[in-house]
Amino acid sequence: MARVNQLQKIKPNNMNYSFYLFVNLRILTLPNETEYDLQHGNDLKLFEIYRESTFNIGEIEEYQCMLNFLQDLKHKINLCI
Repeated sequence: MARVNQLQKIKPNNMNYSFYLFVNLRILTLPNETEYDLQHGNDLKLFEIYRESTFNIGEIEEYQCMLNFLQDLKHKINLCI
């Protein structure tokens, strides 16, 4: 079963381990200077994009899926700079 179906919908005040892991990997991979309250909303949106992406697959560990997604995003951002 896909990991997307296993996770409950993330709401602004509901941080679960998957979201916590994603945010910490995002901080390491894509650090930025955004204010904390704004960044939380951005992280929620980015996490939803990740969950619906082809990177969110059940055949490999969640950590690696997230890291692959964020590294791909970083590569795409660097291409635009």
